[in-house]
Amino acid sequence: MRLQALLFDMGGTLDDYRFDSASALASLPELRSLLARAGLGRLPGDEELLALVAAGEERYRAFREAELLELEPETVWRDYYLRGSGPLPGLTPELGESLALIVDTRFHPRSLRPEAPAALAALRARGLKLGIVSNVLSRGQVPADLERYGIAGLFDAVLTSSEYGRRKPHPSIFLECAARLGAAAGDCGYVGDRVSRDVAGARRAGFALAVRIRHDFPARPEPGNPAPDLVIDRLDELAPALDRFEQGGS
Repeated sequence: MRLQALLFDMGGTLDDYRFDSASALASLPELRSLLARAGLGRLPGDEELLALVAAGEERYRAFREAELLELEPETVWRDYYLRGSGPLPGLTPELGESLALIVDTRFHPRSLRPEAPAALAALRARGLKLGIVSNVLSRGQVPADLERYGIAGLFDAVLTSSEYGRRKPHPSIFLECAARLGAAAGDCGYVGDRVSRDVAGARRAGFALAVRIRHDFPARPEPGNPAPDLVIDRLDELAPALDRFEQGGS
């Protein structure tokens, strides 16, 4: 069979990212300033602030992985990151987004996989529609990074959990992006680095192909999940792998 559309994860797939303590520390003055504007009465020191963010991430991770929902950034900061801090009268949607963006980009710096532009262009040249389905709290991180990388124009649809409200592996976010591409689920493939989110979600959505790309970001154990159809190390391995798939090989 011949695929009509290929959808991608963002972090760990199109770009590399990892926690960077130096970058996180450098962002703390800005983060502390935003928290003061939100109305946080007592501003924590550096170590306490890093611990506050880490604890908030863990609390929110437990919720979102159980419910497969993405809440608004301001809600997450109020109810998970700053839980018990009292009234936060200045925590507006705009401020919540600014806080989320710092954690998503400064605590976890990102860089495009170097082979990505040419590999994506080659996939478009074979007639594929390209899309992105990404789990992310910040509303602006994915669009901004696509522009920064110079590849925004290669994608026909970009859907994030922060926009849609559901997270991978819930099948509806995959199906919504496929619909925006004008493609049936059975004509789509998906490429991602996490088996539990990306491969499992693509399977649940009825996609024809689920590809895992290896990434060195520390991964949580993923027992009981389906095996990917293909495993690659680089994005430029996709075109020849698709040739084999479409010709009935493996």
